[in-house]
Amino acid sequence: VFLAGIVYILANIRRPPLGSSLWTLAIGLSFGAMVTALDLLARRDPSTLFQTLGMTFEIMIPVMFFFYGRVRGHEQSQRRVAVSEQSYRLIVEHAGEAIVRFGLRGEVLFANEAGWRMVDRKKAPEEPLSLLRFIHPEDRRRALKLAVRAIRRREPVDFEVRVVGRGENIRTIAATLIPIIRAGKVIHLQGIGRDITAERRALSQIRFLASVITESSAPILLLNPEGKVTVWNRGAEELTGVPPARAVGHPYSELFPYVSDLFLEVAAGEGAFSVETELPTSEGMVPVLLTAYRVGMGEASQGIAVFLQDLRRLRTLEEQLQHQQRMEALGKLAGGIAHDFNNLLTIISGNASILAEHLEKDSALSRYAQGILRAAKRGAGMTSQLLTFSRKRPYTPRRVSLDVMVEETVDLLKHAGWRDVRFEVELATNVPDAWADASRLQQVLMNLCVNAKEAMPRGGRITIRLKRRRYHTAAALPHDAVTGPGDYLVLEVKDTGVGMDPTVISRIFEPFYTTKSESKGTGLGLANVHGIVHQHHGWIEVDSSPGRGTTFRVLLPGCELAQSFVNASGVERGAAFPPGVESPAAEPHPEKEGAPGHGGAQAPHLRGRETILLVDAEEPVREIGGSVLEMYGYKVLQAGDANETLSLLKRAGNPADLIVMDWDLPGTDGVSFVRQVRKFAPGTPILLLSGLLTSAQVETPGLYGVQGFLAKPFLPEALVAEVRSLLDSRARRNTSS
Repeated sequence: VFLAGIVYILANIRRPPLGSSLWTLAIGLSFGAMVTALDLLARRDPSTLFQTLGMTFEIMIPVMFFFYGRVRGHEQSQRRVAVSEQSYRLIVEHAGEAIVRFGLRGEVLFANEAGWRMVDRKKAPEEPLSLLRFIHPEDRRRALKLAVRAIRRREPVDFEVRVVGRGENIRTIAATLIPIIRAGKVIHLQGIGRDITAERRALSQIRFLASVITESSAPILLLNPEGKVTVWNRGAEELTGVPPARAVGHPYSELFPYVSDLFLEVAAGEGAFSVETELPTSEGMVPVLLTAYRVGMGEASQGIAVFLQDLRRLRTLEEQLQHQQRMEALGKLAGGIAHDFNNLLTIISGNASILAEHLEKDSALSRYAQGILRAAKRGAGMTSQLLTFSRKRPYTPRRVSLDVMVEETVDLLKHAGWRDVRFEVELATNVPDAWADASRLQQVLMNLCVNAKEAMPRGGRITIRLKRRRYHTAAALPHDAVTGPGDYLVLEVKDTGVGMDPTVISRIFEPFYTTKSESKGTGLGLANVHGIVHQHHGWIEVDSSPGRGTTFRVLLPGCELAQSFVNASGVERGAAFPPGVESPAAEPHPEKEGAPGHGGAQAPHLRGRETILLVDAEEPVREIGGSVLEMYGYKVLQAGDANETLSLLKRAGNPADLIVMDWDLPGTDGVSFVRQVRKFAPGTPILLLSGLLTSAQVETPGLYGVQGFLAKPFLPEALVAEVRSLLDSRARRNTSS
């Protein structure tokens, strides 16, 4: 039995777990057989065989049970090890983190599914691969150094590395490199990696947003749940003058003492709020709009976000807007007053002129009549300025180089007897040309210089500068700018006079507002400047304080910028009368206003017998005009509005040889009325009367379909002269045809 056990053991010793089990069993059997054999050999007594066998079984049975238990335990242990190995393999294969084992030469020995997914592979390739193949070229040298460190120090190394998958797909991996040691030597390395690409992107985005908040010019701050400042950005520092080092960590009650109760409500989760309050700054109390809301979801509050808006600029813009609206309203009022006043001046000057015709030249009454005419002319100048302020008087723009205009104006003022005024002129070389009416801009400069001189009763210095200013964005422009970003020219007039306080500055462009005595100013000079500048799509800046002089800056768009705006808008600002009336070619006549003087006898060459149709809404104007024309022998028909005029032309079959008509009739506009008149009187000359237009507007052939123009207020002899001129021109055309 012993020999048989030995043979069986040798045959099965290499086949665990069966071999190990039989090994234990065979040892027990062999031991029992050996004991029995020795006993038999020693005694050589057959009678003791059963006794010896019994004793052997008594010994062997416990021994066999003991060894059987050991065998069963070993087998169960082996099964647990197998299950554990299988579980470990499943865990490793399906782990969310990459697990890679590689040799000391970098060859990949094993990688789980997550490891292959990181390099965009579904399974391990058949051919052996080097780990360096998947590491980003810029990170390979550093990865090799860290691997060498792990081998030499025999300790794990943590680091971040970029791996490159298919299609140049780059991922960032947080890796731990572990040296595997056996028999005192590092036999290979095992790496554990986690894809942190999304985390790094999110962290980068968070850092970007944090930098936006920190560097933003909009004041932003964050409070923690305890109410202390944790973020105090650059905008908050610029607004308050308090650096972050002095604000961070301090309670909000020190910064916002007036709204501390509202912060408590927000912290308690009772919503957001916006409130206008005052904030203490290095410049004093500043009005701000404070907006705060709770950060976080539910009860997990992370604090309060606070946004501040400086209301000083907003208040300034509101004041500018209100001022602009007030100026627009005054402009409309001034335009209406000027139109009505022109009619009154026409009546006054007409009656005074007729009166002078019937008086002796050197009589006292004649002198009184001449005084009336001079006053009427001065009033006409005032209405002209009012119309310019209201921008109802159109202008004729062209490309203008302002440096020449500035030099000519200064030379003119130097010869005007301003001996106590010293002029300084600074002209930049990069100033763009303007798209402007040169005479209007010269009037602007002269008015500003006159205003500066009057602010220096004891003399002083007037500095005139011409320079360029460039606006890169629309946001940098003032609210009333219409031409957009680009190059602007700046005409600056600075004096060393008495200066103005804010109250005066807010009203200086209003018509008839003046700080001078009644005998020294009309209050229309700066109002006229305002109207001209806005007519040229510009604006005015004023810097002044009592005792420190005043600086006016007129900003106008450069020529190209202004022309592009005009082309885009389709009409010049201020040229409120659209073209489009077809008519025979007009014969231009200069604008006539008739200087006051003694009438004397009627000029024979002005007399005539033709029929004149006089159209004006003001009956006194029709009466004075009709009386003058009848004095010169003309037959006069009168009409007070468009309907009456058209009815008269229809009924009488166009009895007029000449039509004298006011441009501004109630119920219609001048262009439409001219079109209607032309249907019934296509060849009849039209003499246009207006206090709004200029001769330049009606001299363009075909623009309005009129042949003559006379500006209100006019003198009677000017009306008669224009009528006679148009009738003679018509007669010459008829003769030549």
